[in-house]
Formats: sequence, structure tokens, C-alpha cells
Amino acid sequence: MAALEQSGEVELAVEVIEATTPSDFAAFRSLYLDYAASAGLPPAQRDSEFSCLSSEFSSPKGRWFLAESGGQVVGCVGVRLLPGGEAELRRLYVRPAARGGRIGCELARAGVEAARELGFDTLVLAKADTISAGLVRRIVRDSCPGISVLTNA
Repeated sequence: MAALEQSGEVELAVEVIEATTPSDFAAFRSLYLDYAASAGLPPAQRDSEFSCLSSEFSSPKGRWFLAESGGQVVGCVGVRLLPGGEAELRRLYVRPAARGGRIGCELARAGVEAARELGFDTLVLAKADTISAGLVRRIVRDSCPGISVLTNA
């Protein structure tokens, strides 16, 4: 999945790929640690959550996507199956230096499309992630009718 993004006067080529290789997962770990530090998560919680995310969002139960721009991995998002046939979209994160170029939108779109391809008709979002919730709702409305978006309490 590739997109050409506009950021000021500079066009950024952004490619969203599914994480499948050990180097992809190493890049995800780096992004996750950036996210966790910015969220103020204590080290023990970071390690526990990373372990959970790594296993529960990997194929066949889910997928991880990475955004690459300028030879750097700058963002990620995961989608996974929940009990009851719902999907969870989680850890939509773009490094601060890469924000503002619609990279988050491309990642969210990849997650929504993956949920649809995997047969999910309901996406559950973390309550604390209000910015991406609005973004995901717009993408679903415009591109993926038939998918419901719920905010997890």
C-alpha cells in the first residue's frame, strides 16, 4: 500500500506494509518503546504489554502494519480478533517528527481494510485513543461501509 502525502511544500512517499519479518518486528518494538515512553508506562508494564501485543496481534489472529517514509519506519498499527467476532484496532502511533503528513490516516486505513478482509464487521478502539477513534470512524464511513466502530470502556 503506497500513498503520496503532502506535508507543507515537501511531498513524502509513504508505504504501509504488513509486518512479517524479524526486522519488521524489531522496528515495531522500537516504535512501541517510543509510544510507551511518551505515554509514561512503567518498564514492567511496557514489557508485559509488548509481549501480549507481539503474540496476540500476529498472524493468524491479527496483523501489524508499519509505515515507512524516507527509508525510516515512522508509524504502526495493529488489528486482532477479539472473542465474539469483533476486531480491535490498537497502538496507532506515528513518531512526532512524522506527524501531520496523513501517515496516521494511511495506517488506520490499512487496519480497517485488514479487519474487513479478515471478516470482522465490528472494530473496537481503546477509549483513551480518542484522536484515532475519530479518524477510524471517518475512514469507515467513507471507505468501508458495513463496519461498526465501538469505543472500549
